[in-house]
Amino acid sequence: MRALLCWLMLGAVAFAGGEPATGEKPDDDFFFTWRLATSDRMRLSINKSRRGTVVDIRPDFPCCFGGCELSLTPEQAAAVGKALARTDAVYERLQRTREASEAIVAGKDYRVVFRTDKTGRFEAAVFREGDLIPVTLARDAANTFAPPLQKAVELAKRVDKKVRF
Repeated sequence: MRALLCWLMLGAVAFAGGEPATGEKPDDDFFFTWRLATSDRMRLSINKSRRGTVVDIRPDFPCCFGGCELSLTPEQAAAVGKALARTDAVYERLQRTREASEAIVAGKDYRVVFRTDKTGRFEAAVFREGDLIPVTLARDAANTFAPPLQKAVELAKRVDKKVRF
């Protein structure tokens, strides 16, 4: 019974394929992903497609609502990495206080807000200007992602040089 159900589902997927209803041909897009770091159920990667090269910070699990992931240009990623590199210094200042925060402008369109809550939990939240929901990183994730983010321009150039579609 299970095998029959699998064959029926496979057949439905096979027959449902083809060109989109609009008459356009399917996009022949290829992707290359270089995973740079993983920490606290978040991953940092460089993704290259025919449209360009971006640096992504996203959770390892599918996100049910918007705002839990960021796609940055390599230059924006370097600015965010520079701000995240100050995580330990900010942590030392905020560790003695409860419900405190400190914001750092990261480039033109982003800011990093370091904050502690009532329980003393520390996190770094990366906001894109205009977004209400940030990408939130624990202290260890911020420290893990800072060095590769700071080198994002160099790493993206390496990907662009080595990977061609």
